Amino acid sequence: RGFFLNGRPLKLIGTSRHQDYEGSGYALGDERHIRDVEQLKHMGGNFLRISHYPQDPAVLAACDRSGLLASVEIPIVNAVTRSDAFADCCERMMTEMVLQNYNSPSVCLWTYMNEVMLRPPGFADEHDKAEYLQCVRNIAQRCNATARRLDPSRATMLPCHGNLTLYEEAGLLKIPDIIG
Repeated sequence: RGFFLNGRPLKLIGTSRHQDYEGSGYALGDERHIRDVEQLKHMGGNFLRISHYPQDPAVLAACDRSGLLASVEIPIVNAVTRSDAFADCCERMMTEMVLQNYNSPSVCLWTYMNEVMLRPPGFADEHDKAEYLQCVRNIAQRCNATARRLDPSRATMLPCHGNLTLYEEAGLLKIPDIIG
């Protein structure tokens, strides 16, 4: 049915943002973050995907002030590591993200994982592949459940790259509310 804000349908128009610039990398002053949000608003956008990792708090604060909706994301990108420590860290990052940003009026999506099937590791055999896909699914389920437990009012999202075959095989497409 689409996205609804305060009971009314709203078409989300926006972009994805990384916080790095040529010549400065991630070392940006607040004015650069604020300018990016203002430019999106000026272009007619109403949504910003704050991509791949937590960014400077000035970005979300600028979204709050300007009325842009936003998704925030933990840094699980390209592939996952098969270990309990990695899975625990992912769940901890999800918890921290929700608790840190829960009161932000612009946050409408909790996002976990990003294109995790873009560069999966090489598999020794079909059993190894199945084990990896199960590991990824378990982490996705833990992160999704954590977000839902801490904030059942907002949706969860999993961004995928164009080839959905491995996502489907891993059972990832049925976990979040939204596939990006």
